[in-house]
Amino acid sequence: MIKLVTVLKRRSDMTRSEFEHRWLHVHAPIAAVFPELRGYVLSFSIEDGEPEADGVAQLWFDDREAVQRSYASQIGREGSSDAREYLARRDHLMVGERWAGPAEDSAGFQYKMMIGLKRPAQQSRPAFVSAVDALDDGTLQHGFATPTVRVCIDDQGKQLNSGVDGELDLFEAEAAFDALVEAWYPDAQTMKSAAADFATTPAHAALAGIAGSRETFLLFENVVVAPPEQVQPARLLTGNRALG
Repeated sequence: MIKLVTVLKRRSDMTRSEFEHRWLHVHAPIAAVFPELRGYVLSFSIEDGEPEADGVAQLWFDDREAVQRSYASQIGREGSSDAREYLARRDHLMVGERWAGPAEDSAGFQYKMMIGLKRPAQQSRPAFVSAVDALDDGTLQHGFATPTVRVCIDDQGKQLNSGVDGELDLFEAEAAFDALVEAWYPDAQTMKSAAADFATTPAHAALAGIAGSRETFLLFENVVVAPPEQVQPARLLTGNRALG
């Protein structure tokens, strides 16, 4: 199973509210019926001020080739065309996943801290993958102050061609990130407290030691199509964060 992650930033002339409404009610229904899609989760930033990214989309497929076939289909191209209408940033990466801690401990949680990691410029991908694989689960759980942490790694460097014209094939290129670490929380305050304390933890030092650069996202997660083995139940897209 491969997960396509897309980091999104709205056009400068849109408000965050307009972006969220556009994504929920226009784009999400298109993406939810992509061919070969196995799961679809979209998350909005809940950071104060102007975040580096307004949201993160995650789509699961059987493998990288299935991702590309889906986006090369007519409905996939329509989705990409629609995305271009309202996005200024659209960074893709394809990753495998492993859980640090039981996934069921976060059942029903919709608040997620995600850290994107980019390897140092001179480091090889295999060396970085080995460093991420060596991260201690207990250190991550303690640092993120939650038992449920997911580590996602791009071990191949193959990127999605999400164009709208011509032949669309996977290609080798550098993505914005080479790995992600995700952690779930029951509410926004718990997540923000954990994020504030994270800089003083051994987990922070471990990530800083292996990454050339990092980007942190504080998100509210909506399950559109429940991925395989997804423990959280699928939720209706209401756009209301007070509703589960």
